[in-house]
Amino acid sequence: MRNILIVDGFTMIQSDILHGEDRAAWWKSESQAKVASVVGSFRGMDAAEIWLVFEGPSGDSPPPGEPEPGRKSRLRVFHVPQADEWILAQTRSEPVRFAVVTGDEDLRERLGGIGVNVLDTDAFLAGCRMPSDRTGSGKT
Repeated sequence: MRNILIVDGFTMIQSDILHGEDRAAWWKSESQAKVASVVGSFRGMDAAEIWLVFEGPSGDSPPPGEPEPGRKSRLRVFHVPQADEWILAQTRSEPVRFAVVTGDEDLRERLGGIGVNVLDTDAFLAGCRMPSDRTGSGKT
């Protein structure tokens, strides 16, 4: 059975990777690229694929589900209108084993209610290479 790890992109931005930076920067493609770089470095679990999900338009990011430019990677980036609903729909419709990384308590509860394994953002980031200007998860 295929394993897919879904990462809630804006939760990663808010709580960990860009913690303390100007909120207006969170929506820019540069911030999303920074998150993609960190998420793509994850070396835990045997996930065949990692799906990074952002809510909203893609700007100059790759087309939905395509690898980041210049990367031979298991990372796929999706831009969707409603991230929580998209994540829930994927975990219900695909014949694969999912785990989801999110700090969103409501989403965590909803996913747990349907038996999806939910990982904490700190635990996930422990398996990632953080940008050189960051040494921890950003949680205080």
